[in-house]
Amino acid sequence: MATIRLSNVIGIDPNPFDPMTYVDEDHYVTDESGSKRCIPHTNIIRWREVKNPDGTTSVESNARFVTWSDGSLQLLIGNEAFNVSEQDARDIQSQLFVKHEKGIYQSQGKIPRKMKFMPSSLSSNSHRSLTALVESRNKKVNKVRHYEPEVDPEKLVEQNEKVERQMSKASKQLDKKKQKATGKYKRPKGRKERQLTPGFLEDEHQLDLDPEMEAKAEKRIMNAKKKFELERGYKGKEVKGSLSHLKVEEIGGEEEEAYEDSDVDAEFKI
Repeated sequence: MATIRLSNVIGIDPNPFDPMTYVDEDHYVTDESGSKRCIPHTNIIRWREVKNPDGTTSVESNARFVTWSDGSLQLLIGNEAFNVSEQDARDIQSQLFVKHEKGIYQSQGKIPRKMKFMPSSLSSNSHRSLTALVESRNKKVNKVRHYEPEVDPEKLVEQNEKVERQMSKASKQLDKKKQKATGKYKRPKGRKERQLTPGFLEDEHQLDLDPEMEAKAEKRIMNAKKKFELERGYKGKEVKGSLSHLKVEEIGGEEEEAYEDSDVDAEFKI
């Protein structure tokens, strides 16, 4: 006995063969991944019971094992040949049981071997079928996908339009608030902002280029500084110099001009 691992191009029909009910069609099986695959009807292993001339019955099948002179083993199904690969399975300790009524199991023996079937040549029909099966799995096919929406499409469109209206309304309100906020800081309508004109720039340029006016302006600034220093630091103090003793209490316009025009050196005693 042996356990058999079927390939993608071999199938087994568990029902006994009856020529009265047989239909010549391909066989479809579901593999471990859940996908269906087609197996040619010529590669299906079938069996039936026949009566012998002596009244006994025996089992016939369209498949048989053949051992060749070189020791190789093949499985023949009709006109197709498959190479058999055997593997020792005694270390697994597998056994075959037959289930009877009332939960009774009857052992039929140990299963010491594993078998695997493969096409015998690349030109065989089985190999071509196997190649076509692999290519069909990897081939991209354009299919129409069926989509069942969980929400009513018309209601979904209405909801989207409502959201767009709300967003537009909120945007307009925000623009109004911005305009209202910027309007608080605008200049009054009656007040005009001073602007740069060609005439104004030309006047400024002429003032910068007049040396006489610049000299007078500098002179006025220096006189103001000297007057401020005298009033702040030496008011009420004696001034000793080539001039007579004076108390700087009041400085008029004439005295200021005389002081500016003379080059008298004075010592200030604090």
